[in-house]
Amino acid sequence: MPSSRIRRAVRTIVPMGVLVAAVLGVLPPAVGTATPSTVVRKVALETASLVPPRAAPALGPGGSIRLARPAWSARRVVCAPIRFTTLGVVWRQEGGEEIPARVAVGAPGRFGAMIEVEGEPAEAPDPGTPDDAGLQGTPPVWAGEARCARLRLGLPEEDAIRDVRVVFVNTSGTATAPTLLDRAGDLLARAWGMVTEPFAARGADAASAQPALITRAEWGAKEKLRRCGPDYAEDGVKMAYVHHTVNSNSYAASRSDDLIRGIYAYHVQGRHFCDIAYNFLIDRFGRIFEGRFGGIDQPVIGAHAMGFNTGSTGVAALGTFTSATAPRKMLRAFKRLLAWRLDVAHVRPTGKAVMISAGGSAQKFKKGQQVTLPVISGHRHTGHTTCPGSALFRKLGPIRLAADARGLPKIWSPARSVEAISLWQAQTVQLTATMSEPMSWTVAITDALGAPVREFAGAGALVDATWDGKRSDGTPVAPGTYTATIRARTTAGAQAREAVLAVVVNP
Repeated sequence: MPSSRIRRAVRTIVPMGVLVAAVLGVLPPAVGTATPSTVVRKVALETASLVPPRAAPALGPGGSIRLARPAWSARRVVCAPIRFTTLGVVWRQEGGEEIPARVAVGAPGRFGAMIEVEGEPAEAPDPGTPDDAGLQGTPPVWAGEARCARLRLGLPEEDAIRDVRVVFVNTSGTATAPTLLDRAGDLLARAWGMVTEPFAARGADAASAQPALITRAEWGAKEKLRRCGPDYAEDGVKMAYVHHTVNSNSYAASRSDDLIRGIYAYHVQGRHFCDIAYNFLIDRFGRIFEGRFGGIDQPVIGAHAMGFNTGSTGVAALGTFTSATAPRKMLRAFKRLLAWRLDVAHVRPTGKAVMISAGGSAQKFKKGQQVTLPVISGHRHTGHTTCPGSALFRKLGPIRLAADARGLPKIWSPARSVEAISLWQAQTVQLTATMSEPMSWTVAITDALGAPVREFAGAGALVDATWDGKRSDGTPVAPGTYTATIRARTTAGAQAREAVLAVVVNP
């Protein structure tokens, strides 16, 4: 395919294809250069209809129910007004108990096997942020192509539940039944080998070690769908969370974008997040997708780890890895991505991060509590969840080590002793950093226009320079904001990514 934006095969229609398609049955239509529309429909469930047989619920305001003991709800069959590829269930809840769901998709009389998905109350925004709409929900469930769902909810003890809705999403352009011409074109495209991988991800930038990446535009994110944001962490990215999306592991390469658009639509229109919760997503073929809008190298605040979204970046594996092992290509992509993203933030992948909890009912730490975490953490480190699944969680150690060793040399933990100094008080600022190996280093101080003011130099595995707010000739600088740029080079000439700090000089 000549363009990375061509998503599947170009439709080829010949009269014989109509007959072939009619004989062989329904296939999803092929998609050309345009991204299929995302269609979302919601179906409300009467909360009382979920009450298990012989249960005696307490009824509350707004049609809420509260059970005296935990139980599975009555089984409900809900048919969508569209063909759907993804579904989820959302509700409002008083209390923090996790609610699992059992879901089967298909049509009345032809449902597949029931699968159980855990509600993920911890995979949510920080309380009080623009993302926080007060809705709980299941993870989005990939359905392939279906018309109805059969479901049950695991209702907890004493928590009040109300406003239950099933959210149906179609991201494949098949919300309505395909025509015979659509079916014929798809069949012939497949038969003639015209269906290829939908993306040709951009090559890596060798200078920055940025991995190949599929942008929001390339996977078809509709920017007008976003409700708010982006918001940024003032102190930058300090750590990364690893998640899994709890969907099928058997999706085709051509459906990864459909799956991601389904998650995006569900998060925004179902859970009322500002945007997709994650900063990045990785499919089983090792392809890395840009997640939340705002800049891949910027400290964009997501909605993936309740209480700890500010200062973290969230990376989600497309699939379920409770017992299934993540494919090697996916694991290699985690190593490439986290080596680069944490290097941008100058954070050591094998190090520790000190985080402050923003609170929330579904995470383990009280609001304001200081927590020391691995820089690369699984969601279960802070949330009441099994995410990212035990099999993937066991791979975090090798991911940390590989990310740490990739893309050397590196500058870690650049810091300033104070944010501002006062000339009349003769204050100084100490500028420090740790390096992955001994190197020659410089610290260059420049003014707001980029003009040089002062430079320090040294060698070793530690950077340590003290600036007193004066120029090289000993004269005081004018009040304002100055930039300290740390650069380092090995004896072989390899350069680390430079680190930048701002220092304010007061009169």
